[in-house]
This record gives sequence, C-alpha cells and structure tokens, in this order.
Amino acid sequence: MYMNLNEFLENNIPGYKLLDVLYNNDDLIVDYYDVDAEDLPKNNSPSDLILDKETVVKAIEAKNIKMSEFDKILNKYGWYMSKVKDDYIHILKLNNMDNGYYDDENKVIHGLYLHISPVKPSIILNQGLKALASTDDELDKSNTMKRGIIYPNKRVYLWKLEDICSIKKNDENIGKALGRSLRTLFDDINARHYGNYVYIAHLPAGVRTHFDNEYGEFQPARYITQNVPPSYLKFAGTVEQISTIIEYSEFTRLREIFGV
Repeated sequence: MYMNLNEFLENNIPGYKLLDVLYNNDDLIVDYYDVDAEDLPKNNSPSDLILDKETVVKAIEAKNIKMSEFDKILNKYGWYMSKVKDDYIHILKLNNMDNGYYDDENKVIHGLYLHISPVKPSIILNQGLKALASTDDELDKSNTMKRGIIYPNKRVYLWKLEDICSIKKNDENIGKALGRSLRTLFDDINARHYGNYVYIAHLPAGVRTHFDNEYGEFQPARYITQNVPPSYLKFAGTVEQISTIIEYSEFTRLREIFGV
C-alpha cells in the first residue's frame, strides 16, 4: 500500500544565518568561500552555499569532529553537504520546495514529469518508482577526501515538463514545441547517462516537489521523497525511440505518447 504523496516543508534557516551559526558554534569557525574560481558552481542562490574546505577541515579537526558529524550539524539546520572538492564544499538546503507559483492548469503538460531509468518497464510499471538513498561510506576516511554529488534522504528524481514547455492548450504546434523542448532537455542532461527507459509521471494536484540545486532553481530538475505508484506512471519509450520520433518530426505520435 503506497503512502499518499504529500510533501512537507521542514524547518530550516537561511544561508546567511547558517554561516552565523557555524561561525559562532563553540568557536567552530567556518568561512564562506568567496573566490572567483572557474570550477565553482554557477548557480549560487539563497539555497546553496560554498564553504572554504580548508577552514572547515581545520575547524572540525580542532574540535575532533568527523566530517559526517559536521554534516549532521548542517542537517540540524536544514542543510546538507552535497559535494566536496579540492578547495570548497558545496552545501544545499534539504527542503527547497517548488511551490508552483507559475504553474498553470491551462498549460498542455501541466503536472507531467519525466523520469529516465535503467530499469525496464516490466518492473517499473509493476512496482512503481522507489525513492532511493545516496550514501558515502568513505566520508570519514579522511578529512581531505573528495566526493561527487550525494544527498542524505531517499529521493525519486524527475524533470518538470511544465518548466521546459509552457505552451497553452489552445496554442498551435503543440507537438513541435514539445519536441523542441524535449530535444533540448535530452541534450542538456545527456539523457542516456540516466538510463535507456523514459517514463511519464502524472502527479496529482497538490503534490509539491523539491528543487535540485545542483542544477539550479531555473532548471527543470526536481525530486520527491516518497515512492511513485505505478498508477501515476506511463512508459513513453526508450531514449533512442523518443529521440528518433523528434528527429523525424513525428509530432502527432509524440502528442499521442504524452496524451496532449
């Protein structure tokens, strides 16, 4: 039996307040990284911060705190450590919600999301999408370690189609607009990196998703923290099949697949 898909905004503090808390946390002095480096994320916002890795390591070692324990301090205030590089640590808000301020029920693909997976339809359409956790057993091995993107809670990743194609139901060339938008999305995210099978998720009204700030708030990347039941899902085809339909401008077929 699946739980109802509800999302709740947990308490968190804004970035400037988090820095103040860390700076005054029993002399756990952690400074904001303010150097213009080419490899820094370009989507800095109130929902993500860059910390100077050297000052973090010095601060936690002085207090005999493990990196995972530092991450738990961040979690307490509604943040988490996402990425650790040579000279900086990228931290994000745990619950940065998409409140749907610009959602419009008159849009053709309102409430539709894409999920790309290596898992076959015979499994997904029977079991649904399972929220999975990301873990890092090596986090405390060394405070000088590096790691890629990781997150502390179970998630199902989705791409919000309303963000890539805002065409209204009475507009012309719906199929062409959708095809153009999907081609751009597939290219931007390197769709085959996520898997070969494309699913359409139709989430009920009122289900709010989280932004994934690794992509930035102006991208269609979203996630929810609960399972998605099979009744909300449709298999659209493989990445190659959808790409071929777009390439040959089979827009009627594309509309049939997406039900628009």
